[in-house]
Amino acid sequence: MQKGDLYTEFNASSAKYRDIAALLRDHESLLRWSQDEVVLDAGCGPGDVTHNVLLPFLPDAAVKHLVGVDISPSMKEHGYKNFPHPKLIFDTFDLAQDDVTKLTQDPRLHDGFDKIFSFYVLNWIFDLKSALNKIYTLLKPRGQALFMFPANRHYQRTYVEIQQRQPWSDILQGLKREISPYFYSNDPAGEFTELLKEVGFKVSVCKCVETEDEFESLDVLKKLIESLDKYNSKIPAELKDQYLEECTQIMRKDNALKELDGGRVMVPHRRLIALIEK
Repeated sequence: MQKGDLYTEFNASSAKYRDIAALLRDHESLLRWSQDEVVLDAGCGPGDVTHNVLLPFLPDAAVKHLVGVDISPSMKEHGYKNFPHPKLIFDTFDLAQDDVTKLTQDPRLHDGFDKIFSFYVLNWIFDLKSALNKIYTLLKPRGQALFMFPANRHYQRTYVEIQQRQPWSDILQGLKREISPYFYSNDPAGEFTELLKEVGFKVSVCKCVETEDEFESLDVLKKLIESLDKYNSKIPAELKDQYLEECTQIMRKDNALKELDGGRVMVPHRRLIALIEK
């Protein structure tokens, strides 16, 4: 995710805020709180969900710091510029590649985190076990984590397919794409539960739900496709419209895009939800 303003604009007009807020409410009774807790939002993107959804949900008296981290350095700058708050810390951290000491060397975060939240992120990580091991290390004893991510969100497969076509195969030559490890799974919740237990977590909730992303128009969907594509800056400006149109054509071919009345479109997917404890 490279365009913070574009992604923030899409979030504000989509169901993402609503879906994450509903997730938090649904699991509120299972979350324990004490005092001076340090909370992590792993994969915060531009910081809008961290500030506009997660921060208002957290009990103010219980939380000392809310830390939003993202793989993109530009997102740290975007967060501090657009979402200043005395409890918010933004930083750069790659859950797939970085060592946890990159975070814990900060004196404010030295002891780790009481809670870790992650929304729409784990599907982008191929080596999920390695990422979960880092989350386990970052959590304090009896710390809790709440995840929500797509098991088979079709945008990732679309990026892989379009990169095999000309002229995109030349433009994007050598660039790696990831597909969720559960994209083709018949039992994503069962497989994810086993992985969580293997890492050492106690699993309180792990389920897979059928859902969909609905968009006012095809153009709104194209905005999301562009904002999620980490290589969108590689596409020449004069070819951007063609690239996005071909992405939607691929989604139609794969039965991943449904046309609705009034120009609206829908993209179905399965979503994994897990609440765990160290």
